[in-house]
Amino acid sequence: MAKRVFHELLRRVGNDLRLYYPPGGRYRTVRQIASAFHVSLQTAQRLVSHLTEAGVLHSKPRQGLYVTRHPPRGAPADRCVLVVSNHPDPRFNQAYMKGMKDIARERNVSLSLRVNTQDNTESLEFGEQLYTWVREENAAGVVAVYFRHAELALYHLLTRGIEVVSDVDMKNLPTLAAVQPNNAHYARLAARALHAGKRSDILLVGYWPPGNRREEAFRAEMGRLNPSARVRHVHLTLPESTAHLHTFFTGFTKTRAVFSLDYAANFIAAPYFVEHRIPTKNRFLVFDADESTFTYPGIAPVRVIGPSLQTMGRLLLTKLLTKLETGHWPGKRLEII
Repeated sequence: MAKRVFHELLRRVGNDLRLYYPPGGRYRTVRQIASAFHVSLQTAQRLVSHLTEAGVLHSKPRQGLYVTRHPPRGAPADRCVLVVSNHPDPRFNQAYMKGMKDIARERNVSLSLRVNTQDNTESLEFGEQLYTWVREENAAGVVAVYFRHAELALYHLLTRGIEVVSDVDMKNLPTLAAVQPNNAHYARLAARALHAGKRSDILLVGYWPPGNRREEAFRAEMGRLNPSARVRHVHLTLPESTAHLHTFFTGFTKTRAVFSLDYAANFIAAPYFVEHRIPTKNRFLVFDADESTFTYPGIAPVRVIGPSLQTMGRLLLTKLLTKLETGHWPGKRLEII
């Protein structure tokens, strides 16, 4: 067996031991190793000999193989990180992955993306699905993206010793590490920017339901800056949202502007600016996008108020790798940026 292939097998078995077999416990038989990792019996025996000589495994006559200690974590090249996204848009996921790949290339880490299709992400069944994906990829850790309600499922991973970092802070799961944008801070920045541009008739566009933190902070700040300002919210999941957008853009005046509250809403609002030939400067802001500006054919680049998705990807993977390598989360468990 080639040295590179044997090294990969050692990585996978090392993760298997650390995740599922505590010291003192019984490990797989040689035949089970061969079956689980799709190698020959000869290769499995060679692997056992290697780990026995290293003091990781020991054999008890007529009883089998037992774990003496876990193998030390290798270089970052021995890492596979599972990225699980709850967002259906491939553009969104690829933006996150692009940011993570910057770090992965530097640290020689492999990444695997799985996109969730289950409706009930809060169920134990979904937790088992996550656990299955982790085992299939033999992943050392998980980056959870765009999950609003998945406390039970992610707790299911944490109780099995699997490190998880999320881009959303889940208050009902205080042990979950997270990196989250400061929603209120950036929404206030958006209100100030539009007020400075003399916009007082604002349409908030998004898939988040009314009353979310971004909307509330924007309304409060705009109300403080201009008590007579008019702020409306179009919830894009409602069937009447298209009619509201059409009316707003048809009667577009110099005091009007649009603030897109979430990534998918960017692509709903942008075509209206193109169709009605409305300049976007000081009239269109977005909370987040792939990079530091949102680009769309037919309009000038639009300012992004919050951190880009690529930035979020870099921060999340860096945080997880630090925990895997040092045993400690860098800074606080929850980082608000």
